[in-house]
Amino acid sequence: MFPCLELTWLSTGPTEALVPGQRWPLSTPFEIGRALDAQLVLPFDAVAPRHARLWLEQGQWWVQPLGRDGTTWLNSQRLADAPRALAHGDNLEVANGVVLRFLEHQSDPDLVSGLSGFVSHVLAGLDDPARWLVWGDRLQEQGHPLGERISRGAPASDAERAHWLGYLARHVLSGALQVEWRHGFLHRAVLRNVETWNQSFLPYLQHVLRHPAARFLEHLELDALSYSRGVERGELQLMSDQVVQSFDWLATALAPRPPLRTVRLGPFPQPYWTAALAGGWARLAASYPQLDKQQGPVWVARAAALELLATPPNVSVKGLAVGQRRPLSDDESTLIGPLGDCQFELVAPGGTPANMVACRLDREAGLWWLTDLVALASAWGQTGPLRFNGRPTPRERLRPGDLIEPVPGLLFRFELS
Repeated sequence: MFPCLELTWLSTGPTEALVPGQRWPLSTPFEIGRALDAQLVLPFDAVAPRHARLWLEQGQWWVQPLGRDGTTWLNSQRLADAPRALAHGDNLEVANGVVLRFLEHQSDPDLVSGLSGFVSHVLAGLDDPARWLVWGDRLQEQGHPLGERISRGAPASDAERAHWLGYLARHVLSGALQVEWRHGFLHRAVLRNVETWNQSFLPYLQHVLRHPAARFLEHLELDALSYSRGVERGELQLMSDQVVQSFDWLATALAPRPPLRTVRLGPFPQPYWTAALAGGWARLAASYPQLDKQQGPVWVARAAALELLATPPNVSVKGLAVGQRRPLSDDESTLIGPLGDCQFELVAPGGTPANMVACRLDREAGLWWLTDLVALASAWGQTGPLRFNGRPTPRERLRPGDLIEPVPGLLFRFELS
């Protein structure tokens, strides 16, 4: 049976021919594609007839994309045309929705299949390090790699993180998923829609919570408003319906249930907390005895700040040194520019920086936005030197860790506490 490819995730859900856990023994060469004579047939429009090829050469397995460039990922990294060597446990994603795991021998690189009767003992005392230590030691005595993973707590490299997270790794790189580790499993997860406005809320939640690494998840935040285009565009009802569906799925259909202690909706406008949302929350709270019910699911006020990361030789920020933070106001716009009325005033030894350097940060309906004021005021599509995460933009939704560069070399990081 080995080596083989194992289907670990299918974004469309199981089909008659494709079921997660299904395995295909590898021959050489081995083609993946939409063509009916491929060794692994994936009947999806986004898959090319000849999409990728695997082969064995001098004892080493290799993979190379075919057809459409840029729609094949290895351990969450896009593959170019060049062949790449495969290692046991590598995750191969095809056309943004089919995740396959390369297994060269029988041991399970996911490791969570080694869960035993110790799970109930750990669940009864998640905050007791001794319980984790006993479980990890026992697994190490048995030669099970999960024991070392429990003792180390968090992945030490991007490659190791990709192996631990599998099909979730690319979402971490994109910013759609923010995670914190504890004892080798996810302790906290924040879900955001940063990849497409059309991504549905509930399937993505299922995508994350069904992962074995989420077995002991205690803190979950759903950035609900990132799944709509905002209050001002009238999509709150759609977002509200998706949140209620998510609450009901967490309460009734998720198995096994993680030991959730907090569930938050991220930045959320309190006036829009409806009777339907309250009912969904009540059903969720009734299903999770350990859930923090007094604080509730709405998390509106998260203090925002900008940290100055770097300055070029000819520009500085008045009253702010590199490494320092300055809070942002919830009640009024925050301006970055060369004028004295800007909260972040840019100055230079020979005068002000380049003309028309200005950007604005605002909180709107619980969300933070960055606006290029030069682009806003220009009738000819002119933009200022402002760059957001390395690219120009007229307006952008801000998320923790985003980088703002008002002038070349002057770098801020957006933070939410």
